[in-house]
Amino acid sequence: MSDSGTSFLAHVTSRRFLLTLVGLLALDRWLEHTTVAQRATLGGFDTANLQTRTLDAGKTAVIAISAQETAKYFKGKRPVPPDALASVVTQLLRLNPSVLVVDVFTDGPGYSTALFADSTFGANQDAVVWARALDTTTAEALPILSGLDSPPGRSGLAVILADEDHLVRRFRPMYAATGQGPAEGMASLPLAAARAFIEHPHGDTPVPQSIPSDTASIGLREYDRNPPLYLLDDVLTAAATGAALGALSNRVLVLGFIDGSDQVLTARGVRAGPVVVADAVETLLDDRPPIRRLPDWADWLSKIVLSLLVGFVHFRLPRQAAAAAMIVLTGCVVWGGLIVFERTGFWINYVLIVVGFWIEQLYGDATHADHHATPG
Repeated sequence: MSDSGTSFLAHVTSRRFLLTLVGLLALDRWLEHTTVAQRATLGGFDTANLQTRTLDAGKTAVIAISAQETAKYFKGKRPVPPDALASVVTQLLRLNPSVLVVDVFTDGPGYSTALFADSTFGANQDAVVWARALDTTTAEALPILSGLDSPPGRSGLAVILADEDHLVRRFRPMYAATGQGPAEGMASLPLAAARAFIEHPHGDTPVPQSIPSDTASIGLREYDRNPPLYLLDDVLTAAATGAALGALSNRVLVLGFIDGSDQVLTARGVRAGPVVVADAVETLLDDRPPIRRLPDWADWLSKIVLSLLVGFVHFRLPRQAAAAAMIVLTGCVVWGGLIVFERTGFWINYVLIVVGFWIEQLYGDATHADHHATPG
């Protein structure tokens, strides 16, 4: 506790306090760009994400193409034969989905035939969203349906973002102009599907008033699916026999491979690419706010406020009471971060600032006491 003759303003504007504040903010910023700190932050993000509620996937379903379906419907060929894919898409559209996402690349030769003309899918053509591949050498978006002049439906860029530890946690709704080809300003595959879902009739399913559509990445939420996926063969067989498939109507159906050729590593283990795409669509259509990084100005301002709060605690309270208050404050910072993450979607981490200033204030109290205990 400071001397009664010292004002709090003088305390927080002292040279030592200001140098500590600048030093901790600089250290915090530097650590954000080091591998060890980045992975620790990502681990904290995973912990917070695991603590949030996992909702049921009510707007999407995955139609899975296993190795058996590849052999049965596509003659075991990759790339998929155009006529076989057109037949599968036509049959799936008869299930009356709100949107059908074809997470199969169609840039190869043969797709620009009459099989994929507008008349092929009739009134349902606007419900189809095609995955567009990215050329990793030129950063150009490859054509869908082999460059068909008037392709049915719409398309989105199918790109997966991995963090420093090679885990997939986020995606971008939109990809900004880079000056490197037609990928400039293109919607991602999840965003194209979410937009189609909002614009296409979908029964009584509630949708948000707006969805994120900028280039900033947002955290990928995971959802419970029961069943986790539907095998393509089971779906087409049931549809052919007239079985009820109401669970698939008025939803975003994501058609893609689960044969090991399209899978990513997430914090919850290996997941098939179509499942990640479906989760991304659910994330965009979720009523909860998107998971984003706190803006820099708000991040710095809140850290300065916390620093002043730590200084005030040590200024007003005796050493033992201040130590107890700091333990409570540290717990509140951790718990508050989880609440902010759940309610607003912003991921914050203020432990370094709080603990750093706590140590600085304890050191100041100790040196202050030693100064008064020294004779003369």
